[in-house]
Amino acid sequence: MENTKKIYIGDRQVGPGEPTFIIAEIANNHNGSVERAKELVDVAVEAGADVVKFQKRTMEELYTPDFLHNPNKGEHELHYMVPVLKEFELSMEEMRELRRYCGDKNIMFMVTPWDIPSADFVESLNVEVYKAGSPDMTNMPLIEYMVGKGKPLIISTGMSTEEEVKITLARLDELGAEYGVLHCNSTYPAPVDQLN
Repeated sequence: MENTKKIYIGDRQVGPGEPTFIIAEIANNHNGSVERAKELVDVAVEAGADVVKFQKRTMEELYTPDFLHNPNKGEHELHYMVPVLKEFELSMEEMRELRRYCGDKNIMFMVTPWDIPSADFVESLNVEVYKAGSPDMTNMPLIEYMVGKGKPLIISTGMSTEEEVKITLARLDELGAEYGVLHCNSTYPAPVDQLN
């Protein structure tokens, strides 16, 4: 299951023997504020990160209308997240503004799309790389769609079994995809006894 290939992300070679590729995870930590997002970009630049990463969702693609209007009707663990995700979601124009800002700051811009319409929007931002989040390690339609864009893919494994990881990586190899794999824990902060 060891992937020792090097890939190019933009003009940066990533892989064994190369300097660590540092991703500054901004996600939704901007709390829906473009100004706060820019401040986080500035901190990432100052820290020497290679790339900043945001997230993009099309809520109507991910959740039923009934659940979006009343999250208490869904899974217990999700009911508190949906209002926060709705509140913190940046508009397409705000994401475009952040893309331009990252270009001005000379730091790579990356987005995790959570659905196919979001992947299409991310493509319109002229990104150098795609990122698949841990919940989508087994979401083959989305993964194959992103790979079809002809750019490298970084994929997280934090919510998958070893067998699921093997199946997805085998499919990526069949597709001839350029990809990197992250060992991630999907609990933040991660308890020490759950790091592996």
